[in-house]
Amino acid sequence: MIAWIMRAAALTLSLASVAPATAQAWTASGDRLNFDLAHLSVPFSPGVTRYYETREFSHEGSGLDTAAEFKSPDEAVFATVYAYLPTLAHPGLAAIATDWSIVSTSGSPVARGLDAVRPAAGRPQAALEMRYLHYRGNLASRAAFLRVDRWLVKVRVSGPENREGDVDATMAAILDGMRIPAKASVPAAASVAAEPCPPRTRPDAKLLADSSVITLGDAFLMAIDATESFPGKRKADRMPARFGGSWCRADLAIASQRFPVLTATDLPSNGTGGDDRTAMVILYNDAGGTIEIVRGERGYVLLNHGIGEVTLLGAFDRLPSETQLARLLSGEDEGDKVRARLVLKPNGDSQLLVPPPEMPKRPGPAEKTPNANRKEL
Repeated sequence: MIAWIMRAAALTLSLASVAPATAQAWTASGDRLNFDLAHLSVPFSPGVTRYYETREFSHEGSGLDTAAEFKSPDEAVFATVYAYLPTLAHPGLAAIATDWSIVSTSGSPVARGLDAVRPAAGRPQAALEMRYLHYRGNLASRAAFLRVDRWLVKVRVSGPENREGDVDATMAAILDGMRIPAKASVPAAASVAAEPCPPRTRPDAKLLADSSVITLGDAFLMAIDATESFPGKRKADRMPARFGGSWCRADLAIASQRFPVLTATDLPSNGTGGDDRTAMVILYNDAGGTIEIVRGERGYVLLNHGIGEVTLLGAFDRLPSETQLARLLSGEDEGDKVRARLVLKPNGDSQLLVPPPEMPKRPGPAEKTPNANRKEL
């Protein structure tokens, strides 16, 4: 999969990888621009910018990964509203992945401000915003994230530092002017706090045996939203979300790339049993690409999340070692085998394929680079 990294890096530099979005994805109506699949709309002319064009980045024709772009008359200030459907939709994780992308692709050191949670679409605490200076040399840049039902919305605004006020005004106009249905679920946004992980060496894990019955059992993990809790018979019995709130952070080096890795700090280092919990996540692009390792009754199960689909990989008796993780992400380990797939549809339906029909090998670090399939602004 190292070859995939090289191909993705090339795509990052090529606008040929970005196709015009389908006519149905975004539609203009009066002074509004509508993304009908997620039932949201934004102003046609937010702040100092005006709608310019829409783009589709992957899953061509499906509307699962699109964006609307805006520019000021002099094209100095520019904004993008991304709407995409990842299978692990968490604004805090999206913020970490985007921060990694911004720092990695800026070409010059960036100065980062404090994260802030702010209203959006009339909902309090709906969006997580990050602020940057010196992006690509002399740009002020902003990034904001919110979840609308299962969709993630990412807003990017950038412009010259001497027009930072216009950048902020445009971001405010997009977030404050966004409209979503009253019945839409918009959870409160929050950053994922993660201190540096202490140095630790783990031995290689053992790949567990598989069978059709075991695969089916593991596959149900894909159908559960890792970020949502489940009600019990009583309010006090509510089961927490699989994705917890206590993490440390390290980087995983593969060739010349380094990928953010979050490890849960509120779980035994190699215990099993009990409720399914996310033990580790590896973020490999800023478009929802994430390896999630779930600790459960049987062991540690690997899920590969992307836009519109999640695949079930191998299961291990413990957390894989760092060397083993690098081999897994490079396609050099048996645990990389795809055992099942869950496909999400824009209308909320899903399709579980066990075992999957003729499937290509799991996308590897070809897509594990910042902006693997996006024109990031």
